[in-house]
Amino acid sequence: MTPPARSLWREAIISCGFLGRAPVAPGTFGTLGGVGLALALGALLPTAWFAPAALLLAVAGYVTGWKLAPWCEAFMERKDPGLFVLDELVGYLVTVALFGPAWQPLVVAFVLFRIFDVWKPWPGRRLETLGGGHGILLDDVVAGVYAAVVMAALDFTDVLSFSGAL
Repeated sequence: MTPPARSLWREAIISCGFLGRAPVAPGTFGTLGGVGLALALGALLPTAWFAPAALLLAVAGYVTGWKLAPWCEAFMERKDPGLFVLDELVGYLVTVALFGPAWQPLVVAFVLFRIFDVWKPWPGRRLETLGGGHGILLDDVVAGVYAAVVMAALDFTDVLSFSGAL
């Protein structure tokens, strides 16, 4: 079967502005796209709107990624290609939504999200086997939830304080 034609606008979306084209660690660069988006939200919106906006963008990113995943897999001729980093952006937004755009939660969220995304504890790795958009995206949503839970525990126990975010 012949792969579909290249579509720069689709590629720009699923690669988070071509961050997925990074020659090394495209997932890490995709997550940095999430950091940039969180910073932009923090600069543009009142603090009270940060969580709903981050979650709304995560949902919109998920739906968009789910719809574009079949094209990306066919275009790249492989399952879950490295070019597809919209899933990292979605997962990162899930992590930071409740903690706001201050530098400390953004940095801690970045580190924790990357750890859980690479580690893929249950059910993350299992969800990858779903295939298609859900298989690409759901493991990152799970990584985002796990990272957010750890951040909440760190905040609750006063190991780290995220400026009263919760």
